[in-house]
Amino acid sequence: MMHFDVIVPFGTSCMCSDILREQGLQMYSYPFDWVGGGTLETRTNILVNDFKDWLNYDDLVQIEPLDNLKTRKFKDFLNVKTCMTFRHHFSVDKNSPNFIEDYSTVKEKYTRRAERLKHQIQQSDNVLMITIETPNRYKIKHVQELLLAHNMLAKKFSMTNIQLLYIKHSDNKNMKCSNVYNNIQMIDRFYTNDPSSNYDIALLVHNIFQAYDIRLSQKFCR
Repeated sequence: MMHFDVIVPFGTSCMCSDILREQGLQMYSYPFDWVGGGTLETRTNILVNDFKDWLNYDDLVQIEPLDNLKTRKFKDFLNVKTCMTFRHHFSVDKNSPNFIEDYSTVKEKYTRRAERLKHQIQQSDNVLMITIETPNRYKIKHVQELLLAHNMLAKKFSMTNIQLLYIKHSDNKNMKCSNVYNNIQMIDRFYTNDPSSNYDIALLVHNIFQAYDIRLSQKFCR
């Protein structure tokens, strides 16, 4: 049995947080829950540098929605420095006179989430950072990227045992599990986001967590 005080959705889209919430493995909101894109190195740098400058006003550029035919509540933005997308946050266009107020509200909310995440990691004994690759986005090219990310996190949170679980999308329909290094595991397999498929990513994550008996501790239970 593996108990973690915090299981952190670490990208690359809201899919990761959605799955953890559905399985009762995420009790709080964290900064990367609804943010897409960015490399593993980018997200790691943001966290170890205390989220400094990651949501700067001048770096946000409004972009086209993924589906122009669908009416959406939110406007779509790209951070040009981090290449991360914000599609569930801003309710008005950037040229709107109400955008400054909207931006301030989002910034305040994400400052709270960032402080919560850092505090919980610092107060934890064991933390699992899970990344699920989005098929059409950046993929790691080499396991050295995982080693670099883990070294940065372990140095930043030296009193906490940090483990990384990286689920890599591939054409391989037979799951391959690799213990990359101490506290780093990579799962390599084909998957979709279709609940009716045998390759549904939510089912895959559920089976992985069951196989390793991964659970949340009671430390931050509400």
